[in-house]
Amino acid sequence: MTNVNYTAELLQRDKIERKHIIELLKRIKDEYSISGNKITELGCGLGQNLEVFKDDNYIIGVEGVQDAVDLAQHLDINVILGDLNEPLMLESNSFDWVMCLDVLEHLMNPFELMKEIHRILKNEGKAILNVPNHFTLSGRVKMLFGNGMDVHNYFPNHKEWENPHIRFFTRSGFFEMIASAHFEIIDDYSYLVPSIPKSAMLINTGFSRNIYWVTKRFPALFAAGNFVVLEKL
Repeated sequence: MTNVNYTAELLQRDKIERKHIIELLKRIKDEYSISGNKITELGCGLGQNLEVFKDDNYIIGVEGVQDAVDLAQHLDINVILGDLNEPLMLESNSFDWVMCLDVLEHLMNPFELMKEIHRILKNEGKAILNVPNHFTLSGRVKMLFGNGMDVHNYFPNHKEWENPHIRFFTRSGFFEMIASAHFEIIDDYSYLVPSIPKSAMLINTGFSRNIYWVTKRFPALFAAGNFVVLEKL
């Protein structure tokens, strides 16, 4: 196995901090009527995303951290150990949905995993992807004044040379990779996770329409990530 630049401890932290991802997945499950499908998540961590689909779908996760695999299996989530830097031990044309959320930025060659996602999906199968946006307006200002690439302080205890993020996607570059891997973006939920100062407070005080409008109009500047649904071409 290739060394994985993540730990079970970080995955435990993420499980607490990423409730917004769960809400988006519940919304997608409802809007696409996802039931009776075969679903895999690549880089599934502790399996909390798969739990959204567990009751009425066949699910299997692939995770590179052995401790995380053990914890997920203990919670009765079907997870196998796998190296996302290598060809997947999953059958071609066998899945209705593939999820890969906040994983591609950890890989030396994310395009190879995109090709694997294309391979294992059925014809017209769909994928749910997300990569973080380090290049929000606030992030660009921080970089301008000498901040490192971890502008959102995702990894405060890591030195610059050991940052678990080794790819930093612009929105246009991410979309170019998607098209090159023979996918079409059919839905974009990025605007639902805004990265605007005090956005959570503003949304709770009745300004959600304004915040979401601005984020949808200028996602490269104000969306915390690029959260999209793709269809295999």
